[in-house]
Amino acid sequence: MHAADRELLDHFLRTREKTIELVLCIPDELLARTPNGEAQPLYHLLGHTGTSGDWWIPNVLDDGQPKGAVYPPEKAALIAEMARWRDRVLVFFTVDDGANLSRTFHFDDEDRTRTEWTGRNRLLYFVDHEVHHRGKIVLALRQWEVEGLPFFPF
Repeated sequence: MHAADRELLDHFLRTREKTIELVLCIPDELLARTPNGEAQPLYHLLGHTGTSGDWWIPNVLDDGQPKGAVYPPEKAALIAEMARWRDRVLVFFTVDDGANLSRTFHFDDEDRTRTEWTGRNRLLYFVDHEVHHRGKIVLALRQWEVEGLPFFPF
């Protein structure tokens, strides 16, 4: 595996670790609260954020594993699900010395328009997606005056 690919995987791992660190800082009573402008409660948003690839991996990248992620309302179960998907992403992209990072994957939408991506592109998308949603969650927590949130350099 190329050193740059290891850096991408490390970046994904650090991003997930920071998201899990955030979950640990959230008061349990806020997990069922729905932020302004969102349709789902915080635990669901965190589940969506922390299961990067839950649609992509089984439907487009096709790792042969079962479909679906769960968004449990309990903190420990939520973290366990985030860790399970973290590991699934890492296994998928490290198997065969990272061969899936170089592979081209495609998806045909409802209009039969084909879109193609490399594995690297999808891994970066997973990170971007997680950081985007984590930022929205941090904003809600700050509006709710939650203190002691971790520093997020990325």
